[in-house]
Parts: sequence; structure tokens; C-alpha cells
Amino acid sequence: MPGKTEATIAADPNFIRKVQNAAKAGIRDCFKDVILPLARERSPHETDENADSIGIRIKSGPGRVSASISTSSGYGGYLERGTRKMGPRPYIYPSVQEGLAQLPEMVAARLLEFAAENNVDVPDEVIAGIAGKVKGSADKGVGIIGGSAARKKRAARLRLHG
Repeated sequence: MPGKTEATIAADPNFIRKVQNAAKAGIRDCFKDVILPLARERSPHETDENADSIGIRIKSGPGRVSASISTSSGYGGYLERGTRKMGPRPYIYPSVQEGLAQLPEMVAARLLEFAAENNVDVPDEVIAGIAGKVKGSADKGVGIIGGSAARKKRAARLRLHG
């Protein structure tokens, strides 16, 4: 009888959590070591006030991670998106886009590190598959969001759900 065939593998929940944590560490690395420095370097400035106010925030829960980068200078959103009198000078969103290109490699590096530390033989295809899934989720979840008008804040936010 034709139909769907399924296989279920019971895995240690602690092991699965460690694999997820390794992937989350790769995402943290990407935001902290690539995206944040790029955004600070690209921030239009006469002073470094806006660049110095750029920060990242990473939250995670079971099977998901959310990362955001924003500025708290009070005018960073105007620089990023422009106003009626000033054209946009994007610096956060292009930095996120460029940084995400490195995301699969950074996640894969953390997964390989995890495998070596735990004496686990993980096939390259599995690591590439996990890193690719993270990148696919990131590509779908990136967008510029608006903060409250009172704070004049804008952010690029990345949400990944596993």
C-alpha cells in the first residue's frame, strides 16, 4: 500500500539542546563580530555619537533565537531611512545583509567545534543542512522595523525560529 514512510529517532534532549546552543552561538558570533562592527563603521557621522550608540540584543528560547541591532542616538533611524528633507543613508540594513552572508559558515564552525568537544562524528551534509536552514530562516526574517515616534528609533531585526 503506497503511503508515507516515517522514521523516528529518539535523541537525548540534552544533546539536542547542546546542538541548538552551538547554532545560537554562531548567530551571536555573526552579530557581535561581523554585523555590529560593519554597522558602526558605516554609520554616517560627523561625530561618533550614532556609531557608539549602535548595539545588539540577542534573545533565545526553546528552538528559536531573535537578534536585533539598533541605535539609541535619537537620530539613527532618520539616517537609515531618511526624512522629507534628507535622503536615506542606510548603514544598518546593508551591514545585516552582508553579515548574514557569513552566517552559515559561522554556525557551521560552532557546530564543528561542538562535535569535536563531544567526540561526535557529524557528517558534513548534516552541518551544512543545519547552517543552511539557519540562513534560510534569516533570509525570511530580516526586516527594518520602526520604533516609537517619540524615541525616533529604528532597528534591523532578525528572528530565527527552528
